[in-house]
Formats: sequence, C-alpha cells, structure tokens
Amino acid sequence: MFRANPIWFYEVVTSVGFFLTGCGRVNDAVQNDFKVVASFRPGGFTDSRRLWETTITPDGRAVQEILEYREDPIRITRTLSTTDLKSLDVSVTKADFFTIRHRIAASITDAASLNIAVTHKGRTHSVSVSRFSEIENDPEVRRFLLVWFAILKVVPSPDGIK
Repeated sequence: MFRANPIWFYEVVTSVGFFLTGCGRVNDAVQNDFKVVASFRPGGFTDSRRLWETTITPDGRAVQEILEYREDPIRITRTLSTTDLKSLDVSVTKADFFTIRHRIAASITDAASLNIAVTHKGRTHSVSVSRFSEIENDPEVRRFLLVWFAILKVVPSPDGIK
C-alpha cells in the first residue's frame, strides 16, 4: 500500500489550491462588481451619428454594440489590460462619479446625450448629459467628462465622438 508523505501531500494540495483560486479570480485591477456602461444617443432626425453602447466588465472584457438604422447591431469585443481597468477605476474615484446628478442638460431637447452607468463597491449610479457642448464648464459636467474620456481612451467611439 502506498503511504504519502504528509509534507508532500500538503505541498501538492496547497499548490493546487493556489492554482484553482487564481484561475477563478476576477482581475485584481478592480472590484469584482466593477462595471461600466457608456452609451451615445444621437439627437433628432438630422443627427447622422450612430447609437452605440459599450459595456466593460471586471474581467477586462469590453463589448461595444453599434446600432444602425434598419440593420442588425454590430458587436465588437475587446480585452482591456489591467492598466486600462485601473485607469477607469481611478477616473471614477477622482471624478467622485457617484455624487454627480443623474441628469444634466442645458435645456429639454432632443439633442444628443452621453450616458454612463457605473457599478462599483455594491453601488450603481447613472448619469446622462445632454447638450454637453453648451454646459461643458459646469463642474459636474467636467467631472462626468473625466470618466467619459477615460472610457473613450480604452474603447474608442465608433464615430470618433470625443
């Protein structure tokens, strides 16, 4: 009968445990519930830009869906680096995103809107900004744009919207 050395057995079990833990772990760059959804909604019938939405998950997966009139959505998937995820996390924190008003607009209109929803540390907060070029000096809009530009840096807009 085979008798295993207790020390050898402990080392094997510990090594397998570390391996399995590492394989099931979500990226160390951000919290397990970190999620960012950014979207651009064109305004009115004369706006030729496309509606799109990008979802970024804590494992670094970014899926961008582009909707075009009378066509199936175009889906582009990328993998973000740990550095990209950390920069998004830092921009959300630096902008104090969870304290920005939910809706910011110069006036009620059918203008294009920028939208961001962030889930982080058990909380979710959504912000929508319309007519942003008219109110870009508003402190809350500037904080919003800090996060918006961080998102576009890692997953560019399909229409080059900046």
